[in-house]
Amino acid sequence: MASSHNDMMETLQEAMYDMRMVEELLMRMDYAEYNLQLLKMEINNVTKTKDRLREQLKQEKKENEDDKDNI
Repeated sequence: MASSHNDMMETLQEAMYDMRMVEELLMRMDYAEYNLQLLKMEINNVTKTKDRLREQLKQEKKENEDDKDNI
């Protein structure tokens, strides 16, 4: 009977350890998801800046061509 009790206690301890590992993995996944969202926002900001700069460059080229035509 004592052996059976020890086996149950060992199984319980293993299960508790496994639960802590699962909880830690879930926290890491949440943190990774949060970082992924930050990266997506940063990519969006970079894309908007790139598009804005591209449009600004087009406008400057057009203005330069207009200036050349007026000379």
